[in-house]
Amino acid sequence: EVYLAQDTQLRRPVALKLLPSDLIPHKDQLLRFEQEAYAASALNHPNILTIYEIGQADDLRFIATEFIDGVTLRQRITSKQMELTEALDTAVQVASALAAAHQAGIVHRDIKPENIMVRHDGYVKVLDFGLAKLTEFQRLISDPEAETVRVVKTEPGLVVGTVSYMSPEQARGLEVDERTDIWGLGVVIYEIVAGKAPFDGLTQNDVIASILKTEPSPLARFSPSVPAELERIVKKTIRKDKGERYQTVKDLVLDLKNLRREIESEEQTERFIQQEASSVGILPFRNLTNDPTVSFYEFSLADAVITELVRLRSLVVRPSSAIAKYLGHAKDPLEAGRELKVNAVLAASFLHAASRVRVTAQLLDVTTGDVLWGDRIDSDASDIITVQDIIAQRIVEELQLKLGSDERIDLAGHATSNAAAYEEYLRGRDRVGRYIYHTVANEDIEAAIKHFQRAIALDPRFALAYCALGGCHTQRVLKGSGKFDDLARAREAFDKGLALDPRIVEARVYMVFVNLFRGEKQKARIQIAKLRLEAPNNAGVHFVSGVLYRLDGEYDKALQSFDRMLRLNPAERLTVSWNRARMLMYRGRYDDALLELDQGAAIEPDHPFLRIFRAKVLAVRGDSAAASELMQEVLVNHPEMDGVRPLLAQCLSALGEHGAARAQLTERVKQVALADLDIPYWLASAYAVEGERDEAFKWLERAISLGNENLPWFESNPV
Repeated sequence: EVYLAQDTQLRRPVALKLLPSDLIPHKDQLLRFEQEAYAASALNHPNILTIYEIGQADDLRFIATEFIDGVTLRQRITSKQMELTEALDTAVQVASALAAAHQAGIVHRDIKPENIMVRHDGYVKVLDFGLAKLTEFQRLISDPEAETVRVVKTEPGLVVGTVSYMSPEQARGLEVDERTDIWGLGVVIYEIVAGKAPFDGLTQNDVIASILKTEPSPLARFSPSVPAELERIVKKTIRKDKGERYQTVKDLVLDLKNLRREIESEEQTERFIQQEASSVGILPFRNLTNDPTVSFYEFSLADAVITELVRLRSLVVRPSSAIAKYLGHAKDPLEAGRELKVNAVLAASFLHAASRVRVTAQLLDVTTGDVLWGDRIDSDASDIITVQDIIAQRIVEELQLKLGSDERIDLAGHATSNAAAYEEYLRGRDRVGRYIYHTVANEDIEAAIKHFQRAIALDPRFALAYCALGGCHTQRVLKGSGKFDDLARAREAFDKGLALDPRIVEARVYMVFVNLFRGEKQKARIQIAKLRLEAPNNAGVHFVSGVLYRLDGEYDKALQSFDRMLRLNPAERLTVSWNRARMLMYRGRYDDALLELDQGAAIEPDHPFLRIFRAKVLAVRGDSAAASELMQEVLVNHPEMDGVRPLLAQCLSALGEHGAARAQLTERVKQVALADLDIPYWLASAYAVEGERDEAFKWLERAISLGNENLPWFESNPV
C-alpha cells in the first residue's frame, strides 16, 4: 500500500509505502519489505528512487521515499506509442540506474514497466528493490553479521520475479547475476517498441516455455522503421545463454547512447538540409599559360580551395567530384553554376611564368550574374597557398557567412611551408582526381601515391599529404582493386594526418570506410554520428551513411542518405544511380532498378559501376547471358577490378560453364575479398551456385564478421 504524505518538517511531499499489518507475521514478506529499503538506500543515483526513512509506528512498518510526480512506464506505453528517441532515452536512464546498482553489488531481479516511473519531464526512476539480490561482497559491507541474516530466498528451484520478464535462469530457479537485469531491460525495450512482450502464452507455464524455447519475432515486424542497430541490441540482451548477452550494463549503456546519438544526428542533418544554406561551386582553374607541365594546377588549385571551405558548417560547397566534369571544357561559369544548383560560382584562371603565378578570380552571383568579388593576385609559385587562402577568405566575406568559434580560413596552417612538398601534393591531387572521376586506372593511383609520399618526405608534418595518401589506399579498396595491406596503410596514414590536424573532414569520412572494411562497425557508427553533427553539409558523410544503412539492410534509410547526398551534390547523380539501383534490386523492383541505371548511363554510359550493377540486376532477373557479357566487357577495360569476378562466376555457373566459373575464383580475388565487405558475400554466392557448401559458408561468415548484415537480401537472394 502506497500513500501520498507530507513531510511536515521539510515541507515536501513524500510517498509512504506500508506493509499491511496482516503480513508482518510472515517473515519472508517482512524481509522483502526491509530489503527493499536497505537495497535502495545503499544506492545514490538520480535514476533510482531515493529512500528517506524506514521505520515503524505502532504495528505499521513503513518506508518513506521521494514522491514521483509521474506515471509508471506501463501507464505511459499503454496511453501512447513512444517515439524512438524517447524510448532510447528511457532505456538509457534505466540502464544507468542498473549500472549503479550492479556497481554496488545489487541485482534488481524484477525489472518491468510497473517498477519504472516516468516523470512528466521525462525523467526516469527505478523502484521496488524488494526482490533485489545482494552479492556476498555487498552483504559483508552492509552487515558484518551477514552470515546470520537471511535475505530473499534464492534456493535452487525457487522462481523469483515476474513471469513475463524472467530470464531463463530465473525461470529455472538457477543462480542469477547482473545479466538477469540485462535480460529484463531487453524485454522492457522490446515491449516499448513492439507494443507487446516478446514472450507470451495463455498461462504462466506457457510463458515460461516460450522464454526457454522460442525466439521472439523481429521488432521490424511491429515497427518497420526500427533501426537495425536497435534490433541487434535487443537481441543481444535477450539471448537465452547469458554468456551471449551483454556482460555488463555499462556495455549496453554505451551501445544505447551511440544509437541515440546516431538518430539525433540524423534528425539534425535533415533540419540543416531543409534550411536555405549558402552554396558555392569552385570551377577548375583555366590554364592560360598553354604549358602542359603546369596543367595539374587546373584541378588541384580548385580542389584545395574546396578542401578548405568544406570545413564550414554554414556553407554548402560542391565537392571535387562535382567539378571534375568541367576540367578541360570552356563552360560558361553561370551555366555551370545553374547545373551545380549553387548561389555563387568561382571562375578563375592562372598564368605561370618562371617562378611567378598570377591568378585572376571572379565570384559570380548565379541568379543575377553580378560579380560579387573580383581580383588579380600575384604571387611567387612557392607561395600559392596564400593565394588559395585569399580566395577562400573573400568567398566567406562576400557570402556573409558567420563562422563558428572553431572555424577559420587557414589553408597554410594545416598545409606546408615547403613549396616543393606542396607542389607534389597538388600533383598528387590531380592524379587521384583522374583516378576517381575519370579513369579508374592503376597508373593514376600509383602516381598519386608516389607524389604524396614525396610530399611527406619533404615535410613529415604535412597533414593533408598523409590524409591524401590514406585516401589513395582507401579508394583502391572502394574500387574493388585493393590489397589487404591497403587498409593497414590507409589507417597508418590517417592516424598520422589526423593527429596533426583532426579537422580534415575527407580523412574522417575515409576512416569510416576503413573501420567498416576492418569489421569495426560500431566504431564506424560512432564516427558517422559525429560527422553528421559536425559536417552536415558534406555529401561524402551521407554517402557513407547510406552504405552503413545498406549493410544493415535498412533500405529506406539508405535511400534517404543517398538522396541527401544528391541534394548536397547534384553532380553525384552517377554514384547515386547505381546505389539506388542496388536498393531497388534488393526489393525485387528490377524494372525500376534498370530505369535508375539508365538515368546514370545518360550521363556516362560506359562507367564500370553502372555496367556492373546492370549486370547484377540482369543476373538476378535470370538473364545470365547478358549479365555475363556485360561483366566480361568491364574486365576487358578494367582488368584490375577483380572484385567483379565472383559475380561473373555466378553467371557462368548459371550458364553451365562451370570450369570457366571456377577459373574466375582466383587467389587474387580472395585477397581482394579480405579487404571488402561485399566481395566475400559475392564469393559465397558463387561457391553456393557451384555446390561448394563449405566454401560458401566460410565466405558468408567472413562477410558477416566484417559487418555485412544485409539480412533481408541474404534471405531473398535467388542464389
